[in-house]
This record gives sequence, C-alpha cells and structure tokens, in this order.
Amino acid sequence: MTTNSTDNSFIEDGKLYIVPTLSNETFGNDAIMNGYVLNLTTDGTCTGTTDQQCAVYSSNQTGNYSVLPPIRSARLTTRLSHSIRYGKIAVKARMPTGDWIWPAIWMLPTNNVYGQWPLSGEIDIVETKGNLAKNSWDLDNNVMTSSLHWGLDSNSDMYKKTLSWRKRKSLALLADRNFVNQASYVYGLNWDMKGFRTWQSKPSWVINKLNFNQPFYERGNLADALVNGTHPGNPWVASNNTNAAPFDQDFYLILSVAVGGTNGWFPDNVPNKPWSNQSPSAARDFWVNRNVWLPSWPTDPKKRGMEVESVKIWRLAEAGETCPS
Repeated sequence: MTTNSTDNSFIEDGKLYIVPTLSNETFGNDAIMNGYVLNLTTDGTCTGTTDQQCAVYSSNQTGNYSVLPPIRSARLTTRLSHSIRYGKIAVKARMPTGDWIWPAIWMLPTNNVYGQWPLSGEIDIVETKGNLAKNSWDLDNNVMTSSLHWGLDSNSDMYKKTLSWRKRKSLALLADRNFVNQASYVYGLNWDMKGFRTWQSKPSWVINKLNFNQPFYERGNLADALVNGTHPGNPWVASNNTNAAPFDQDFYLILSVAVGGTNGWFPDNVPNKPWSNQSPSAARDFWVNRNVWLPSWPTDPKKRGMEVESVKIWRLAEAGETCPS
C-alpha cells in the first residue's frame, strides 16, 4: 500500500526519497497475519480516490486478504499540477537496492479520453529491479526497461510489441561502470505526434524508440481481438488525424517504488523468488519468506529508496502558440 507518511517519502539535502518500509514497523508484528483490520476511510489517512483504494484490511479469509499488505511505500504524481500532451521529460534519479523492489518513472492519461486502462494507454519511461546484479551482463537486474501499454482490455494489452530495454553496460566507452542502482542518471522522454523516445543520460543512449507510423489498432492486429465475446472495433479511429492515438492526449508523471507483484514483472523462473505469480496467497508467501529477501534491503532508507535529484517537464507548444519567455 502507498502512503503519504514521511517514512515513505521525504526530502533531505534537496533530494526526494521514495522508500519502501515494512508494515509491521507501523502496525506491529501481529498485525500482518492475525486479523488486524485497517480501514483507511474511517481513520482519515486515505490518499486514494475510490472506496476500493481506501479500504485495506486483514482478516481470516483465504488468499491474499489473509494478510495486511506487508509493505508500505509511496507513489507521487503530477496529476493535479502538470500534464502534457507531447513534450520532454528528464528525471535525474538513482534507483533503489533490495530484492523484489520495483521502481518506476512512468505516465498515465489525465482524463482517459479513450476509456479505462489500457484503452487510453500508459507510458513507462523506465522501470528497473532492485535485485543486485551479479555482473554487468545480468539481463534480469542490470537493465532499464521502457514500454507503452495499449489495448482494448487487460487481456489484449499489446505492451510486448512496444517494449525495449537497455543494458547499463553496453558501456565499454563510459568512464563509470556502475550498475543501475549505484549512481544517478537522467532518464528521459521525448514525445510528439510522430513518435516517442526514452533514453538514459542523453537522447542518443536510447532505451526505447517508436515511430507512430501506423495506427495502433493495426500494429496490434486488434481486429481479431475479443472483448466479452465481441469485436469492439477500433477505439482510436482518425483521432486528430494522426497515428499517435491513444498517445495523443494529456498524460501526467508518476514516480513510484513498488515491491513484488503477480503481473510477471518478476517472473516465476527467477532463483530464490519466495512467491508464485499464480499463488492465491502470494502476499502471504512473500511475507512468510522474508528471511530470504529482507537481508538484501539496506538498513539506510535512502539506499533502499529511489533518490530523485531533479524533475523537469517541457510541454510542446501547440500550433500557433507562443512559448513564454
């Protein structure tokens, strides 16, 4: 669960830290598995916008709800302050260290013009993994991944067609040989109606690049996709006379540090993974096996958190618009 606690996000020496913590440090050792009830609506601490986001509880039910979410962290957004349709983003950050920690710099649509996720898209500028890299060519943990999510529903999410990654060390020419979580780098996005590019340190060091040279409906062969047993048709027809839809609307920036998950970001074939993505009690399994992963988490919260030095956002001027001085 994400919070607005200063344990999970704080500024120190001019840098922002987004830090995962153990829930038992806040609620006590017995709370995670012994039926502790936490209702964020009634205690006034909810930072979400729906009842579902605000009611977290633990009971004696089976499955994941038999435990309180074992990790607290933070997710910061610019939704209420800065959204852009086309432009440039540059975030200077050092990624966190610790097994199964999942930092991300990403974007979601401000108004879901085309419908709920993934109909209106998602832009993942960079995602990494906190697990320690074994060597520079470690393709599990020493890589930066970037993708677009788009589709008619969650079953037809076509992100694999627009996913790419960069190894931190195709870096023979670089002076520093640090892994992704050992130094701060600028992670960037350049985006307009013709395409997008994500990059690390400078635009020529590309993580992902895509030209919007065909409609996304055709790119995903979605004419054959079924949603609830029917063919819904193209939701992005002739949008603004470009091929950019659904990536032709306002998006806002998100900085987040998650842990674990069952969507496959951490696949089941990874050594020493203490839960299965198919398990009905994945969160419980993760917590029960904390002796496997917790020793990899630095005791210094700043090391196990994302350290953000700067966030810069430029909006591309609309046709006929004069940029401010």
